[in-house]
Amino acid sequence: MTVRFNATDEYLAELAQNVERMPVKILRVTKRARMIPGSERMFVTATHRIGDEIIRLDRYIGMLKGVKAEDDPLYRKAEAVINSLEKTAKELGLEFRAGMYDETAD
Repeated sequence: MTVRFNATDEYLAELAQNVERMPVKILRVTKRARMIPGSERMFVTATHRIGDEIIRLDRYIGMLKGVKAEDDPLYRKAEAVINSLEKTAKELGLEFRAGMYDETAD
């Protein structure tokens, strides 16, 4: 089962409440692009596990406009979200790693 969040602050509050129940103290975070007819949208996805549950954040960043330059405002926005997640993970004593947990991968 996956519990999903769209708001970073709600996800971080859930993460803080769950940290003692996490058997593996890892927070995984990645940037993803999702194709939607006529556009490509960027998301930051964060996941952690509580037993068989995956707790997941899919934070919408914005619509990509073709050029994926690191100085694009969307990349700066994504990095700000990632930095917030990393800061909280370190404060909670979690290891911060790339990637994401996916229930279809089990």
